[in-house]
Amino acid sequence: MPNTNGLKRWLVLGLGAATLTSGGVAFAATTGSPNGADLAAGASSVTNPNPSVPEGADPAGVDGARDSANEQTESASEQADAARLKALAKVDEAQAKAAALASVPGTADVAELGDENGNVVWEVEVTATDGSKHDVQVDAVNAKVLASGLDD
Repeated sequence: MPNTNGLKRWLVLGLGAATLTSGGVAFAATTGSPNGADLAAGASSVTNPNPSVPEGADPAGVDGARDSANEQTESASEQADAARLKALAKVDEAQAKAAALASVPGTADVAELGDENGNVVWEVEVTATDGSKHDVQVDAVNAKVLASGLDD
């Protein structure tokens, strides 16, 4: 019978690498048998190779790196959305604040472009002359006030 010991080891290494690349955990159990029967299909128990690192810990910072990458992707997505909304808006920030102040006299604090049910709107925060906080929605195409209400 041909010696397939080397082939089996390469197969296990390849499967392990594929599993690790996809974010999984791979392991192989061996008994040291010279005939190739040492590659087990699974293992009934696995001991932690580094007892100083608690089970489930992330000593290499993989989760932190993944979170950082996700945050960068979200930030890039938000920037792309903001650029898309800005390109669709016909009303600039100053015009939106003026329309909001015509509806609720006071001071316009913050204005952000947003998407409301497929419509581009300016969401303007206004501090009214009596000190109350209001959210005012202004259509970013024609500067009409669409909604106004007390800020929660």
